[in-house]
Amino acid sequence: MGNLLEKHEEQASIISEENAATGRISLIKTYSLIGGIILLAVSTSFSFMSGHPFAGTFFLVLFLALYVVEALILTGSKYALVSSVFSGLGLVMFLFAPPFKFFFIFTLTLIVFLFWAHYFGSREYNNMVKLDFFGAARRTGSLVIIGVAIFFSYILVANGNIFLQEKNVSRLVDIVIVPVAKPFVGNFSSNTKLDDVITSLAQKQLEEDIRYQRLTENNKKASIQATHDQLVIELQDKVSSSIILDLEASVSENVKNALVTVSSQIPDGQRVFWGGIMILFILVTALGFKFFVYYPVALIAFVTYELLIGSGFMEIKLETRTKEVVEIN
Repeated sequence: MGNLLEKHEEQASIISEENAATGRISLIKTYSLIGGIILLAVSTSFSFMSGHPFAGTFFLVLFLALYVVEALILTGSKYALVSSVFSGLGLVMFLFAPPFKFFFIFTLTLIVFLFWAHYFGSREYNNMVKLDFFGAARRTGSLVIIGVAIFFSYILVANGNIFLQEKNVSRLVDIVIVPVAKPFVGNFSSNTKLDDVITSLAQKQLEEDIRYQRLTENNKKASIQATHDQLVIELQDKVSSSIILDLEASVSENVKNALVTVSSQIPDGQRVFWGGIMILFILVTALGFKFFVYYPVALIAFVTYELLIGSGFMEIKLETRTKEVVEIN
Protein backbone atom coordinates (compact mmCIF):
# COMPACT_ATOMS: atom_id res chain seq x y z
CA MET A 1 0.00 0.00 0.00
CA GLY A 2 2.87 2.33 0.85
CA ASN A 3 4.46 1.76 -2.56
CA LEU A 4 1.13 2.50 -4.23
CA LEU A 5 0.73 5.77 -2.35
CA GLU A 6 4.27 6.86 -3.18
CA LYS A 7 4.06 5.85 -6.83
CA HIS A 8 2.27 8.93 -8.12
CA GLU A 9 2.67 11.79 -5.63
CA GLU A 10 2.37 14.76 -7.89
CA GLN A 11 0.99 18.14 -8.80
CA ALA A 12 -0.89 19.36 -11.80
CA SER A 13 -0.18 22.28 -14.04
CA ILE A 14 -1.78 23.28 -17.32
CA ILE A 15 0.68 23.11 -20.16
CA SER A 16 1.70 26.25 -21.95
CA GLU A 17 0.15 27.31 -25.21
CA GLU A 18 3.39 27.26 -27.17
CA ASN A 19 1.92 24.44 -29.17
CA ALA A 20 -1.57 25.61 -30.20
CA ALA A 21 -2.96 22.14 -30.81
CA THR A 22 -1.70 20.77 -27.51
CA GLY A 23 -2.94 23.84 -25.64
CA ARG A 24 -6.35 23.45 -27.24
CA ILE A 25 -6.63 19.81 -26.20
CA SER A 26 -5.50 20.76 -22.69
CA LEU A 27 -8.20 23.41 -22.50
CA ILE A 28 -10.88 20.97 -23.62
CA LYS A 29 -9.83 18.40 -21.02
CA THR A 30 -9.59 21.03 -18.32
CA TYR A 31 -13.09 22.39 -18.81
CA SER A 32 -14.44 18.88 -19.38
CA LEU A 33 -13.19 18.03 -15.89
CA ILE A 34 -14.79 21.16 -14.44
CA GLY A 35 -18.01 20.46 -16.37
CA GLY A 36 -18.16 16.90 -15.04
CA ILE A 37 -17.87 18.18 -11.48
CA ILE A 38 -20.62 20.76 -12.05
CA LEU A 39 -22.83 18.01 -13.51
CA LEU A 40 -22.28 15.90 -10.39
CA ALA A 41 -23.23 18.91 -8.25
CA VAL A 42 -26.46 19.44 -10.21
CA SER A 43 -27.24 15.70 -10.04
CA THR A 44 -26.78 15.80 -6.27
CA SER A 45 -29.18 18.71 -5.88
CA PHE A 46 -31.79 17.22 -8.21
CA SER A 47 -31.65 13.78 -6.56
CA PHE A 48 -32.27 15.20 -3.10
CA MET A 49 -35.05 17.47 -4.39
CA SER A 50 -36.82 14.60 -6.19
CA GLY A 51 -36.77 12.37 -3.10
CA HIS A 52 -33.85 10.05 -3.89
CA PRO A 53 -31.50 10.52 -0.92
CA PHE A 54 -29.36 7.47 -1.67
CA ALA A 55 -28.72 8.62 -5.24
CA GLY A 56 -28.09 12.12 -3.91
CA THR A 57 -25.57 10.80 -1.39
CA PHE A 58 -23.85 8.75 -4.11
CA PHE A 59 -23.49 11.78 -6.40
CA LEU A 60 -22.39 13.93 -3.46
CA VAL A 61 -19.54 11.56 -2.54
CA LEU A 62 -18.40 11.45 -6.17
CA PHE A 63 -18.58 15.24 -6.32
CA LEU A 64 -16.47 15.62 -3.18
CA ALA A 65 -13.85 13.17 -4.43
CA LEU A 66 -13.57 14.66 -7.91
CA TYR A 67 -13.54 18.21 -6.56
CA VAL A 68 -10.57 17.32 -4.34
CA VAL A 69 -8.70 15.94 -7.36
CA GLU A 70 -9.52 18.98 -9.48
CA ALA A 71 -8.54 21.39 -6.70
CA LEU A 72 -5.08 19.87 -6.55
CA ILE A 73 -4.32 19.54 -10.25
CA LEU A 74 -5.76 22.81 -11.58
CA THR A 75 -3.66 25.67 -10.26
CA GLY A 76 -4.63 29.33 -10.44
CA SER A 77 -7.35 31.53 -8.99
CA LYS A 78 -9.22 31.55 -12.33
CA TYR A 79 -9.99 27.85 -12.16
CA ALA A 80 -10.69 28.09 -8.43
CA LEU A 81 -13.24 30.86 -9.02
CA VAL A 82 -14.98 29.22 -11.99
CA SER A 83 -15.18 25.81 -10.37
CA SER A 84 -16.24 26.95 -6.90
CA VAL A 85 -18.94 29.35 -8.12
CA PHE A 86 -20.56 27.01 -10.65
CA SER A 87 -20.17 23.91 -8.48
CA GLY A 88 -21.72 25.75 -5.54
CA LEU A 89 -24.62 26.97 -7.67
CA GLY A 90 -25.07 23.43 -8.98
CA LEU A 91 -25.35 22.05 -5.45
CA VAL A 92 -28.01 24.58 -4.43
CA MET A 93 -29.90 24.77 -7.74
CA PHE A 94 -32.90 22.63 -6.72
CA LEU A 95 -32.69 23.10 -2.95
CA PHE A 96 -33.99 26.64 -2.44
CA ALA A 97 -35.24 27.17 1.10
CA PRO A 98 -36.76 30.49 2.25
CA PRO A 99 -36.11 33.01 3.66
CA PHE A 100 -33.98 34.16 0.75
CA LYS A 101 -31.47 36.17 2.80
CA PHE A 102 -30.44 33.14 4.85
CA PHE A 103 -30.38 30.89 1.79
CA PHE A 104 -28.11 33.43 0.07
CA ILE A 105 -25.79 33.63 3.10
CA PHE A 106 -25.40 29.86 3.36
CA THR A 107 -24.95 29.52 -0.41
CA LEU A 108 -22.24 32.17 -0.31
CA THR A 109 -20.63 30.35 2.63
CA LEU A 110 -20.57 27.13 0.61
CA ILE A 111 -18.95 28.86 -2.37
CA VAL A 112 -16.35 30.53 -0.13
CA PHE A 113 -15.37 27.17 1.37
CA LEU A 114 -15.18 25.59 -2.10
CA PHE A 115 -12.99 28.46 -3.36
CA TRP A 116 -10.85 28.36 -0.24
CA ALA A 117 -10.34 24.61 -0.56
CA HIS A 118 -9.51 24.89 -4.28
CA TYR A 119 -7.16 27.86 -4.00
CA PHE A 120 -5.18 26.81 -0.95
CA GLY A 121 -5.15 23.16 -1.95
CA SER A 122 -3.62 23.85 -5.35
CA ARG A 123 -1.19 26.40 -3.91
CA GLU A 124 0.00 24.02 -1.21
CA TYR A 125 0.39 21.23 -3.75
CA ASN A 126 2.21 23.57 -6.14
CA ASN A 127 4.78 24.46 -3.48
CA MET A 128 5.69 20.84 -2.77
CA VAL A 129 8.95 19.53 -4.14
CA LYS A 130 8.23 15.94 -3.20
CA LEU A 131 4.53 15.76 -3.89
CA ASP A 132 2.24 14.23 -1.28
CA PHE A 133 -1.29 13.59 -2.57
CA PHE A 134 -2.86 12.67 0.77
CA GLY A 135 -1.02 15.44 2.58
CA ALA A 136 -2.50 18.09 0.31
CA ALA A 137 -5.87 16.36 -0.05
CA ARG A 138 -6.40 16.29 3.72
CA ARG A 139 -6.78 20.06 4.03
CA THR A 140 -8.69 20.45 0.78
CA GLY A 141 -11.07 17.59 1.52
CA SER A 142 -11.75 18.81 5.04
CA LEU A 143 -12.65 22.32 3.84
CA VAL A 144 -14.97 21.00 1.13
CA ILE A 145 -16.72 18.64 3.55
CA ILE A 146 -17.19 21.42 6.13
CA GLY A 147 -18.67 23.79 3.52
CA VAL A 148 -21.09 21.15 2.22
CA ALA A 149 -22.05 20.09 5.77
CA ILE A 150 -22.88 23.68 6.74
CA PHE A 151 -25.11 24.23 3.71
CA PHE A 152 -27.00 20.93 3.95
CA SER A 153 -27.49 21.44 7.69
CA TYR A 154 -29.32 24.67 6.90
CA ILE A 155 -31.41 22.94 4.22
CA LEU A 156 -32.42 20.19 6.65
CA VAL A 157 -33.71 22.77 9.12
CA ALA A 158 -35.13 25.36 6.71
CA ASN A 159 -36.68 23.01 4.18
CA GLY A 160 -36.81 19.55 5.67
CA ASN A 161 -39.81 18.71 3.45
CA ILE A 162 -37.34 18.01 0.64
CA PHE A 163 -36.02 15.04 2.59
CA LEU A 164 -39.37 14.04 4.14
CA GLN A 165 -40.73 12.16 1.15
CA GLU A 166 -42.93 9.27 2.28
CA LYS A 167 -40.58 6.59 0.94
CA ASN A 168 -37.68 8.15 2.85
CA VAL A 169 -39.76 8.23 6.04
CA SER A 170 -40.76 4.61 5.40
CA ARG A 171 -37.10 3.60 5.34
CA LEU A 172 -36.54 5.51 8.57
CA VAL A 173 -39.50 3.77 10.24
CA ASP A 174 -38.30 0.35 9.05
CA ILE A 175 -34.82 0.99 10.43
CA VAL A 176 -35.64 2.75 13.71
CA ILE A 177 -39.20 1.88 14.79
CA VAL A 178 -39.88 -1.62 13.41
CA PRO A 179 -37.28 -3.44 15.58
CA VAL A 180 -38.78 -1.82 18.69
CA ALA A 181 -42.43 -2.40 17.73
CA LYS A 182 -42.14 -5.98 16.44
CA PRO A 183 -42.45 -7.64 19.87
CA PHE A 184 -45.75 -5.81 20.46
CA VAL A 185 -47.22 -5.88 16.94
CA GLY A 186 -46.28 -9.04 15.10
CA ASN A 187 -46.81 -7.89 11.51
CA PHE A 188 -45.70 -4.30 12.10
CA SER A 189 -44.10 -2.41 9.20
CA SER A 190 -43.99 1.12 7.86
CA ASN A 191 -46.97 0.32 5.61
CA THR A 192 -49.19 -1.00 8.43
CA LYS A 193 -52.29 1.13 9.04
CA LEU A 194 -52.15 3.07 12.28
CA ASP A 195 -55.60 1.74 13.20
CA ASP A 196 -54.36 -1.86 12.89
CA VAL A 197 -51.34 -1.08 15.07
CA ILE A 198 -53.51 0.41 17.82
CA THR A 199 -55.95 -2.52 17.60
CA SER A 200 -53.08 -5.00 18.00
CA LEU A 201 -51.75 -3.06 21.00
CA ALA A 202 -55.22 -3.03 22.57
CA GLN A 203 -55.64 -6.77 22.08
CA LYS A 204 -52.20 -7.55 23.48
CA GLN A 205 -52.89 -5.36 26.49
CA LEU A 206 -56.20 -7.14 27.20
CA GLU A 207 -54.77 -10.62 26.76
CA GLU A 208 -52.64 -10.02 29.84
CA ASP A 209 -55.83 -9.63 31.91
CA ILE A 210 -57.28 -12.98 33.06
CA ARG A 211 -60.80 -11.50 33.13
CA TYR A 212 -60.59 -10.92 29.37
CA GLN A 213 -60.17 -14.64 28.77
CA ARG A 214 -63.53 -15.38 30.39
CA LEU A 215 -65.49 -13.05 28.09
CA THR A 216 -67.57 -14.18 25.12
CA GLU A 217 -66.32 -13.37 21.62
CA ASN A 218 -68.71 -10.45 21.23
CA ASN A 219 -67.67 -9.03 24.60
CA LYS A 220 -64.00 -9.49 23.67
CA LYS A 221 -64.52 -7.47 20.49
CA ALA A 222 -66.32 -4.76 22.46
CA SER A 223 -63.49 -4.65 25.01
CA ILE A 224 -60.88 -4.42 22.26
CA GLN A 225 -62.78 -1.55 20.62
CA ALA A 226 -63.13 0.31 23.92
CA THR A 227 -59.43 -0.10 24.71
CA HIS A 228 -58.60 0.91 21.13
CA ASP A 229 -60.61 4.13 21.47
CA GLN A 230 -58.92 4.92 24.78
CA LEU A 231 -55.45 4.39 23.28
CA VAL A 232 -56.32 6.72 20.39
CA ILE A 233 -57.32 9.44 22.86
CA GLU A 234 -54.14 8.95 24.91
CA LEU A 235 -51.95 9.01 21.79
CA GLN A 236 -53.60 12.17 20.47
CA ASP A 237 -53.11 13.85 23.85
CA LYS A 238 -49.39 13.06 23.80
CA VAL A 239 -48.75 14.65 20.41
CA SER A 240 -49.14 18.30 19.48
CA SER A 241 -52.69 19.53 19.00
CA SER A 242 -51.72 20.62 15.48
CA ILE A 243 -50.87 17.02 14.52
CA ILE A 244 -53.98 15.11 13.46
CA LEU A 245 -53.65 11.33 13.51
CA ASP A 246 -55.06 9.55 10.46
CA LEU A 247 -56.08 6.06 11.58
CA GLU A 248 -56.68 4.90 8.01
CA ALA A 249 -53.22 6.00 6.86
CA SER A 250 -50.02 4.02 7.26
CA VAL A 251 -47.55 4.52 10.08
CA SER A 252 -45.05 6.16 7.71
CA GLU A 253 -47.69 8.60 6.43
CA ASN A 254 -48.53 9.67 9.98
CA VAL A 255 -44.85 10.05 10.90
CA LYS A 256 -44.23 12.10 7.75
CA ASN A 257 -47.22 14.38 8.42
CA ALA A 258 -46.05 14.91 12.00
CA LEU A 259 -42.50 15.78 10.94
CA VAL A 260 -43.72 18.16 8.22
CA THR A 261 -46.11 19.86 10.64
CA VAL A 262 -43.44 20.35 13.31
CA SER A 263 -40.90 21.57 10.74
CA SER A 264 -43.31 24.12 9.25
CA GLN A 265 -44.10 25.57 12.69
CA ILE A 266 -40.50 26.55 13.48
CA PRO A 267 -40.15 30.38 13.13
CA ASP A 268 -37.45 31.69 10.79
CA GLY A 269 -35.35 32.99 13.68
CA GLN A 270 -35.46 29.66 15.48
CA ARG A 271 -34.67 27.83 12.24
CA VAL A 272 -31.39 29.69 12.06
CA PHE A 273 -30.69 28.87 15.72
CA TRP A 274 -31.47 25.18 15.31
CA GLY A 275 -29.59 25.22 12.02
CA GLY A 276 -26.51 26.43 13.92
CA ILE A 277 -26.97 23.69 16.52
CA MET A 278 -27.26 21.07 13.79
CA ILE A 279 -24.19 22.43 12.00
CA LEU A 280 -22.14 22.14 15.19
CA PHE A 281 -23.49 18.64 15.79
CA ILE A 282 -22.65 17.49 12.26
CA LEU A 283 -19.16 19.02 12.40
CA VAL A 284 -18.40 17.43 15.77
CA THR A 285 -19.76 14.11 14.51
CA ALA A 286 -17.70 14.38 11.33
CA LEU A 287 -14.54 15.05 13.33
CA GLY A 288 -15.33 12.24 15.74
CA PHE A 289 -15.99 9.77 12.93
CA LYS A 290 -13.39 11.06 10.51
CA PHE A 291 -12.72 7.56 9.26
CA PHE A 292 -16.29 7.35 7.94
CA VAL A 293 -16.38 10.85 6.47
CA TYR A 294 -13.02 12.01 5.14
CA TYR A 295 -11.10 8.83 4.39
CA PRO A 296 -13.66 7.28 2.00
CA VAL A 297 -13.69 10.55 0.03
CA ALA A 298 -9.87 10.69 0.02
CA LEU A 299 -9.63 7.07 -1.13
CA ILE A 300 -12.11 7.59 -3.99
CA ALA A 301 -10.24 10.79 -4.91
CA PHE A 302 -6.94 8.90 -5.02
CA VAL A 303 -8.41 6.09 -7.16
CA THR A 304 -9.95 8.68 -9.52
CA TYR A 305 -6.62 10.46 -9.69
CA GLU A 306 -4.82 7.22 -10.61
CA LEU A 307 -7.44 6.44 -13.26
CA LEU A 308 -6.95 9.88 -14.85
CA ILE A 309 -3.23 9.21 -15.07
CA GLY A 310 -3.65 5.62 -16.26
CA SER A 311 -6.12 6.64 -18.98
CA GLY A 312 -3.71 9.21 -20.39
CA PHE A 313 -5.85 12.17 -19.33
CA MET A 314 -2.80 13.45 -17.44
CA GLU A 315 0.90 12.72 -17.80
CA ILE A 316 3.58 12.67 -15.11
CA LYS A 317 6.68 14.70 -15.93
CA LEU A 318 9.63 16.27 -14.15
CA GLU A 319 9.60 20.07 -14.25
CA THR A 320 13.14 20.06 -12.86
CA ARG A 321 15.40 17.28 -11.69
CA THR A 322 13.65 17.18 -8.35
CA LYS A 323 10.17 18.69 -8.85
CA GLU A 324 7.33 16.47 -10.05
CA VAL A 325 4.39 17.81 -12.04
CA VAL A 326 1.46 16.44 -14.02
CA GLU A 327 0.45 17.92 -17.35
CA ILE A 328 -3.02 17.73 -18.88
CA ASN A 329 -2.19 17.32 -22.53
